[in-house]
Amino acid sequence: MNNTPFEAGKTYKTRSGQEVYVFEVTEERIFCKRKAGYEWSGIDYYPNGRWYPGNHTSNLDLVRPKQVVWLNVYNNVEDTLYVGGSHDTKQEADKWADGDRKACIRIEVEQGQFDE
Repeated sequence: MNNTPFEAGKTYKTRSGQEVYVFEVTEERIFCKRKAGYEWSGIDYYPNGRWYPGNHTSNLDLVRPKQVVWLNVYNNVEDTLYVGGSHDTKQEADKWADGDRKACIRIEVEQGQFDE
């Protein structure tokens, strides 16, 4: 099992906005071709999408895919906030909202993101 948010057969961007097509993902590397101008050239990455090892950043690093979700927020009986559900669109969040909704929040989540 590969522990990476990047999938073979999909296109991503680098930090500098260059297009990168992933053609193979292994346990140790992500093999790609990168579009620079009108030309494609081979490039490979570590499973975390970094071009350099460790936590060194580069403009060639892959940007993790993001997903937008909408959260309906409510108060419970102890008057503390809780999330009542996540939805792909604001329209869907509005459709499923109860009348006592306190907020509707749009967030972007990176695949593989775990905040501390």
